[in-house]
Amino acid sequence: LGDYKVITTENNGKTLKIEWSYIAQLNDLQLDLGFSLANKLRQKHIMWTKHKMNVRLAAQTLSASVARAIVFLRDDIGDARFENSEATTEFIFRIDEIFDILNSKNPHAKGSKAPVTLANLNAFKSKCEDHSNFIFNLKDDQGRLLRQGRRKTVIWGLKFSMLAISSISEELLTRNLHPFNYVITYKFSQDLIELLFNKIQRRCGWNNNPNLLEFMWAMRRILIRNCIEPSKTGNCT
Repeated sequence: LGDYKVITTENNGKTLKIEWSYIAQLNDLQLDLGFSLANKLRQKHIMWTKHKMNVRLAAQTLSASVARAIVFLRDDIGDARFENSEATTEFIFRIDEIFDILNSKNPHAKGSKAPVTLANLNAFKSKCEDHSNFIFNLKDDQGRLLRQGRRKTVIWGLKFSMLAISSISEELLTRNLHPFNYVITYKFSQDLIELLFNKIQRRCGWNNNPNLLEFMWAMRRILIRNCIEPSKTGNCT
């Protein structure tokens, strides 16, 4: 969206525009006011090309708080700069919900951040299918499908992630032997592997390319540290 500036979607045969300019205008307005409308949008989010590897900036830019701020300015304040932004806010709300359902961490969370259980399995599957179909049919301003363009990776990645986690969750919740009570989707992300790599690099003096001996000693120290347990008669738990 930041590169193309405009992407399109269809609703009942009508082409709707999703525009980056609304996000940029929201940031400009907040700079003029000197405070934010309950969101984390800042200049660095607009100048995102300098921080391409910072995933947090993308999550904060396409967040529900940004969409709610645009809705407030459009519907409650009546700011003309945000007219016809309905498609943009719907897109942001959908992306925010996709982030949430793919990163649930708390078994007691509610809403889109809730874990997958037998009670909400059908609703979760329906939501994943709806969101995947929405992003799968996004087009650029020339009418070309994004899934067939040079930025197709994000479209296919999100679609496959949602459908895969939906199928895996159903398998884990309904299997005959030791079925899960709930599924936390964050456990499927690659963050856990990255954290392990981070620990190994830290053990090697932040060496990004340890040799075999350094890797063996780093793994040994990590395993020993995780295997140490306090005495049952000790005064700490």
